[in-house]
Amino acid sequence: MNQPPAQWSPQQILRSGIQVSTQSPPALVPFQGFAWCFWINVRTGAETGTVQYAKFVNGAWTAPIPARDENGAEIQERWPTDARPVLAATVLDSDLHLLYTGYNANVTEQTKPVMARHLQYVADTDRWIIKAGPVEGSKMTSLGCSVHEGKLRAIWRTSNGRLMTAIYTTQWLDAIQLDVKPADGTGSMAIARLGLNLDVFVYNNDPPNRLLDFSFDKTTGKISKTRAYDFPSSMPKGNLSAFALADHIWIISHSQSTKNCSIVQCNSKGDFQQQTLKDALSLVTPAIVAVANTLVCVWNDFQSGELRYATRTAFPMPDMANWMSALPDDKKITRVTIPGTHDSGAISYVPFVGCQMMDIRTQLNNGIRYFDLRAGYGFGGTAAEPRVHHDLYPILANNIGPLKWDSIPKYFQGIPITDVFKVFYQFLDEHKNEGLVVQIKHDGKGVDPLKGVLVDTDEKWHIKLSNDIWEKINQGTDSRYWLLESKIPTVKQLRGKIQLLRRFLNAFGPSEANLNPGEISNLPTLREKYGIALLQGWTEAPKEALIPVSFANGQVKDKIKLQDYYNVQWEQSDDYPSLAAKKFAITKVLLDESSSPNADQDIWYLNFSSGVRKSLLKGWINQAHTIATGFWHSPWIPIVNPYGVNAELVRYFSEKPTGSFGTIIMDFPEQPPDLMAAIVRTNFSF
Repeated sequence: MNQPPAQWSPQQILRSGIQVSTQSPPALVPFQGFAWCFWINVRTGAETGTVQYAKFVNGAWTAPIPARDENGAEIQERWPTDARPVLAATVLDSDLHLLYTGYNANVTEQTKPVMARHLQYVADTDRWIIKAGPVEGSKMTSLGCSVHEGKLRAIWRTSNGRLMTAIYTTQWLDAIQLDVKPADGTGSMAIARLGLNLDVFVYNNDPPNRLLDFSFDKTTGKISKTRAYDFPSSMPKGNLSAFALADHIWIISHSQSTKNCSIVQCNSKGDFQQQTLKDALSLVTPAIVAVANTLVCVWNDFQSGELRYATRTAFPMPDMANWMSALPDDKKITRVTIPGTHDSGAISYVPFVGCQMMDIRTQLNNGIRYFDLRAGYGFGGTAAEPRVHHDLYPILANNIGPLKWDSIPKYFQGIPITDVFKVFYQFLDEHKNEGLVVQIKHDGKGVDPLKGVLVDTDEKWHIKLSNDIWEKINQGTDSRYWLLESKIPTVKQLRGKIQLLRRFLNAFGPSEANLNPGEISNLPTLREKYGIALLQGWTEAPKEALIPVSFANGQVKDKIKLQDYYNVQWEQSDDYPSLAAKKFAITKVLLDESSSPNADQDIWYLNFSSGVRKSLLKGWINQAHTIATGFWHSPWIPIVNPYGVNAELVRYFSEKPTGSFGTIIMDFPEQPPDLMAAIVRTNFSF
């Protein structure tokens, strides 16, 4: 670590004007592109409390939200006067899981020991399912949970110092004791997912400030010590919490006696830097999390119990909403590593339709700069203007942000693509040093379900879309946002602009399609400048395509090298144990080529990590969410493969933290939560 860590912001109360005071320690988790904070609304002397949470959106916390069960009732719990709940949260597939200790509020007797409770949040219903917890009968002093081997794993420390673990599949399996014997039985433990492994941190007494790091191997599932950190004697020894981002871990140590908190940032080499949260005297162990490139720490004020927080950047680069501001003006986009989304507007729980969970604005705030939009005309082609599609299906959810499902009647024909454009314009007005690349494709391939015609091969749809998009991006002052030259821009040229990549016809032109002019009347004029044309050279075959973009002196100057092998043909083998493994191997070819010292500086690498497999081959069915994250995007379908392409990308960029890797176009890039920051970080050396 060559640079000192960024400074923490001054502490603030969680929600201005609303007192959030509790004896419960907070739990933090990244979900849907935001930080979520959980706590139990219990105070000194109180017997019952409610489970509550808030979201960190655009630099501020929402008002507290009570967790409600499937019937809409607030979830309440009870505690004895000598107990304090501990909480942990993680994301498995598309659902949040919250674990905490407590009594059932409806149970009157106080003799039942503290047990772990389990709540599962279902995003599309905004309700919590109450499940049986992993253990009862042993008081927990600290609790953590994470995803490991495609399953939810809970790890806790008991009052006698033992470390226990249990795994959840469809129910919790029996708890087992870990073969870890820390000499200190009074401190807590913390867990963090580092790459594909799950790490457990505990203090040892010999020497007194040695922190031991144990790791679950992703292949064997066994735990073993991987490293030890000998922290300074000034580091307060006590309870722990931790979070990992890319190849770095942030560990908080909290002294129960002095209430002081110290934060240590460690890298995979064992180097560390220590920071103190100034004036942050915490009643219980603070929680820490990272969303994009922002670290968020939440704690309880030791006197009032009031929840407070502070933030700082994780890595010495701009925040994810402004990361391009630090790039040199003369740098060509071909040499910038750009995170992008495939089917950027496709927020849906319909199998083989949904490709994203973040709305467009949240994608922008989290660093996404390449957007793959699909445009059609609603069910049956009856919409008057272009709508956001995925294949034949218009996207019904309000995907422009904030995400709401109550707009479905209004948007039954799909979101107007101009609504997405307005979000782009607003973002660029607020972040003038950022730039966007927007690829627009005519979607609707196949047979129109209502008219029975081949939509994609009917030239009139291409021409209609061409005219409509041209009109939309040239009306009023909107034209000032669009770059329509057929050349690859520099960073300076892209600032405040949108480079159009066009996967539809330029009205009509024999260079782009073999159409018979006699079959179509009233043909529009071919536009000279209408973005970078990609329709002809695009391929979905396993082999990459090289598409010419611009010419100089009769020679091809700028080129795009494309990989969009989305319908991956796959047979299970030792080399490719899963479809995701094969898709990552295909993606890695262009990552390696783009970052090679011998890479052609004039080639723009467009590299799709997204994929799908609709075949019933050997019983394997993989939709976009499965390949990206390892999980099926529905609560009733079992896990197919515990590691998706996105986790492999995180590991790849942890091993290669800097370089020019091209544009990586992904499904569900917020899973794992450190992926987008890991990609953006490659543009900066520190």
